[in-house]
Amino acid sequence: MIAFLSRVAGVRCLLVALVLAALMAVLAPLAQAAPGDLDPTFGVGGSERIFQNPENLFLGAVTTQPDGKIVLAGANEAGVLVARLFEDGSFDPSFGGSGFVLTGGMGTFPGASAVAIQPDGAIVAIANGALLRYAGR
Repeated sequence: MIAFLSRVAGVRCLLVALVLAALMAVLAPLAQAAPGDLDPTFGVGGSERIFQNPENLFLGAVTTQPDGKIVLAGANEAGVLVARLFEDGSFDPSFGGSGFVLTGGMGTFPGASAVAIQPDGAIVAIANGALLRYAGR
């Protein structure tokens, strides 16, 4: 009887060790990123080139929505630029059809200097003294 109980206890210890090893393997990537490290789940190694040709592009403001989406505001020579990204850094096509919108007629090389999210989800940006409000949901 003692040999049987000893064998059962050994099997239990082995199972516990296997479960702990599996948990450590799953959680290890999360534990490797220390505060201040780039987040490996964002873009490629923590960085994402949002626009492939950033010439004449200015991004001056960023905020996040309660659902985790990232909102950027800035400008290029065509006008004020507002973009919305998923948490992984990819464009959210539900915003403007491509993930970003350009608003022209704001002067020479306008730049959005601030962006905020209103309680109803609308995106508000300020550029060249004008307040712009975009439907956000």
